[in-house]
Amino acid sequence: MTILGINTESDGFGAAVLRDGRVLAAIEQFKIRQHWSSMDKAPVPKDAILTALQAAGTDCSEVGAIALTGDVNSAEKIIPHIRKLGLNPRAMIEPVDLQTAHVTAAFAGSPFDRAAILILNCGREPGSLCLAAGDGARIEIEKIPRRYSLLGPVYSSVSSALGFQPWTCSKMAWLGATGQPEFLDVFHHMMPSDHAYAPVEELVRAVDLNRPQDAAASLQAWTNEIVTDLAEGLCRRHSLSNICVAGHLAENPFLIRELEKHFGAERVFVPPAPGRESLSIGAAWVRSRRERRFAQNLCFPYPALGPEFADPQIKEEMDNCKLVCNFFPGVDALAETVCRTLNSGGLAGWFQGRCEFGHRALGFRSILANPFTPFIDENINRFLKHRETSHPFVISVPEESASEYFDQPGANARTIASMYPVRMDKSSLLSRFVIQDECVRVHTVSSADNHPLWMLLHRMKGFTGHPLLINTSFNLPSEPLVMTPRDAIRSFYASGLDVLAIGRFLLTK
Repeated sequence: MTILGINTESDGFGAAVLRDGRVLAAIEQFKIRQHWSSMDKAPVPKDAILTALQAAGTDCSEVGAIALTGDVNSAEKIIPHIRKLGLNPRAMIEPVDLQTAHVTAAFAGSPFDRAAILILNCGREPGSLCLAAGDGARIEIEKIPRRYSLLGPVYSSVSSALGFQPWTCSKMAWLGATGQPEFLDVFHHMMPSDHAYAPVEELVRAVDLNRPQDAAASLQAWTNEIVTDLAEGLCRRHSLSNICVAGHLAENPFLIRELEKHFGAERVFVPPAPGRESLSIGAAWVRSRRERRFAQNLCFPYPALGPEFADPQIKEEMDNCKLVCNFFPGVDALAETVCRTLNSGGLAGWFQGRCEFGHRALGFRSILANPFTPFIDENINRFLKHRETSHPFVISVPEESASEYFDQPGANARTIASMYPVRMDKSSLLSRFVIQDECVRVHTVSSADNHPLWMLLHRMKGFTGHPLLINTSFNLPSEPLVMTPRDAIRSFYASGLDVLAIGRFLLTK
């Protein structure tokens, strides 16, 4: 059975296509370029639905069931809009509770048969935080203890007070990495309260916002304590040892690193797309499980789940833009030329394979740089990305070489969900990239997950002596990740990139 999952939440508005429980495609609406700047909220992510079906190689008539996030009342308003899309008219539409969809997305795709599940979103809305225990096909959702319900509102309020959006958890983490938890006692003082929201504004006033690094470091330390305590209690009550963590806060590498240190890296799983964008997949998995039409031992797929473009499609776009480019008969020759540019200090756009699902670029829609280039921080953070100088870089490394540079990198390094210490004998080599506790944001790349990038990393070793590259998302400031060849070409010519490797074509300036 082919199941279409639709997420109608504004945060993660998008669609996913599953067949027999396996994810074939998943796309967020905002990545489709004509919608990224639109202020109008459509009732359903029409273009994400149609693009996901096309990326999955599925015809609209093949959809056997539709899983929709929300309750019955909201579904009744949206169903007429879904019926207008030309899908199979006999496909049953079923609403799926948001919490159920999120815990299912976190657990069903994990490598665990039994696990504690923590959904950690920011904000005050009901359901932001959720605890559950997963055992095979059964998931039991718990009511979160009232005093812990302060986590979402506190994180949201402090983030806003420091000038960040509540869901930009990683930016708060980077700011706090350069501070000290001087206000941790203020957070401890409010924890025993039985009132869900009353102390929050008082807490914000008690923290010295003129010391933003210390305020952010205090919030991080308190969050680590709260989440670790929640996880310990949940595991103890259900005799569990594995943990699945999702939600906005699961995008905070400092928190994931703390959980890995406490429980063991092999015991902590973060979905590749931990935020609410995964609700479309979770809703479809709920439907699959009810139909008992799913493969056993599912794992969340590597999130290259968006559209892919063949060389003739790329060439057509190049011709339409009247561009002159080089064409390489194989990826090997293309990689050699790109490495020469990187070795000389240039920046490369890398557009290969299917677009990533979620917020992190994993080497399919990436900007790549040589980590040993002088002034790389200024060139990328300041002039290209226009972002905070405190924003740390991701270092991509072949999976089989990772242990040569980092201490015990875990499975979460595949999707840049955590950080890992640099080996002592490599500390001088990577000192400019270390953050708190001498850790680096590590991205391990396997040939199976992403062969073109894996091959490029190995080819880079012939130039620098190390199979390492800086990897950051291919997008301009305040824009989404590029998805199509036209998106990539536009961003290339509007930025300081030196080359663009797109399919087997290479554009230069």
